[in-house]
Amino acid sequence: MRANEVSRLTELPISTLRFYERKQLIPEQFISRDENNYRVYNEGVVTYLQDVRMLLTLGLTIQDLVLLINESSYIKKEALGFVTHVRIYRGSYPITS
Repeated sequence: MRANEVSRLTELPISTLRFYERKQLIPEQFISRDENNYRVYNEGVVTYLQDVRMLLTLGLTIQDLVLLINESSYIKKEALGFVTHVRIYRGSYPITS
């Protein structure tokens, strides 16, 4: 899907998507390029970005999240577990502010 659809589904401006990409907050596994060199995001990016948004809402910084992405799989697994517990606690997702 293109950036405008990801933006619509996540309620994040396209400029934020590009910022996250520059900061390496969106792993390469979620982004490819089409024949015209446009960004194409896979379906998993929507859930991933909703998780990012929630973690930022909970007080983590972009730098914290970049570290989590780049650290060991154990830390990633723990972070995912944390996200799951918060989702269950909140009872609904996405969180709107």
